[in-house]
Amino acid sequence: MSIQFILLLAVLSSLLLASCSTHRVTTAPEAGAEENVLRYVNHYRVMKGLARLRVDPRITAECRRQCQQMAAKGEISHRGFSDRSFKLRNNFPHAYVAENIGVNYGFHDPSGKITNGWISSNEHRENIEGSYNLTGVGVVKTNEGKYYFSQIFVEFRQPGKSDK
Repeated sequence: MSIQFILLLAVLSSLLLASCSTHRVTTAPEAGAEENVLRYVNHYRVMKGLARLRVDPRITAECRRQCQQMAAKGEISHRGFSDRSFKLRNNFPHAYVAENIGVNYGFHDPSGKITNGWISSNEHRENIEGSYNLTGVGVVKTNEGKYYFSQIFVEFRQPGKSDK
């Protein structure tokens, strides 16, 4: 074999390996980014005279799964929302559920960027300002540095109890 052929094989192998990892995601959620989204959203809610949202780990788990799926496919989508909503209603009967999702790349504060984007969007802002009392946040960062975000909002009232 010629040296040029061997070099060509090496270059092609490198390109193939690089393309295989295009949508591979880190295995651990971005906990700091999740906490920041919650902090920004709750700060905004308090400024609007609304109660802070409380985190529920079951909701967070659904958000993280959604982010993993979006990152693996390299797309943002509400696909499967009715399944997530149904699953959460098993834990929170008669609850109302909403979802904000997004992706960004290359920002110093990806959590702040996504939260500001949601607040600037009427539909996303309505979810943030809604009468929800529980939430979960999921964030997954890909090897390429893309951040996938999901926040689910749940309005849950136990029968006969007030949230005040």
